[in-house]
Amino acid sequence: MDTLILDLLAYSRLGRSEIWLQRLSLDSAIAEVLKELQPEIQVAQAHITIESPLPIVKAHRTILVQVLINLISNAIKFVNADVQPQVRIWAEERVGEEGG
Repeated sequence: MDTLILDLLAYSRLGRSEIWLQRLSLDSAIAEVLKELQPEIQVAQAHITIESPLPIVKAHRTILVQVLINLISNAIKFVNADVQPQVRIWAEERVGEEGG
């Protein structure tokens, strides 16, 4: 619950300032996230698969990293107790969608 509250506070602060998008390496962002989540990954004995290379994306770095932390952390936490968490990270291009 504390994490949710801290995330909401961080998001509200970002909402009051302008959000600047920049080109970012998704590989770099994922590496940063996995480093931060390493203790959680080890405790859960999670298996993380990354299908590199991941693309360059246009995003706000802080928001992107927080979203990735939340997604990967949830994928690790919310499995049955007797199941080893399996997380697959990949990207795919969608033709005909905005930006594609």
